[in-house]
Amino acid sequence: MIPVQLRPAADRDILEAVNWYESRHPGLGIRFFEDLVRVLDRIEESRGQFPNVYRNAHRALLSKFPFGVFFTKYENRTLVVAVSDLRREPGLWQSRV
Repeated sequence: MIPVQLRPAADRDILEAVNWYESRHPGLGIRFFEDLVRVLDRIEESRGQFPNVYRNAHRALLSKFPFGVFFTKYENRTLVVAVSDLRREPGLWQSRV
């Protein structure tokens, strides 16, 4: 297993999404976060299963929410650069790679 680290911008993405979903329906932000944690665990366990989508960035999709986790691979770590809503400005995360 190779550890997953989050860039500060990815942390902000997560917080914004959790707060937005929670404001729409109590408990929905928690469900979003749980779905995200499952994807981060999958990345940590086997990051090679996710496609390269731009330069050296790979994408993992959440199963229940329209979000992608964009990350770059290094020898001894995986760096999450963005957690992005795929319905809104889908290429916005590319400036972070």
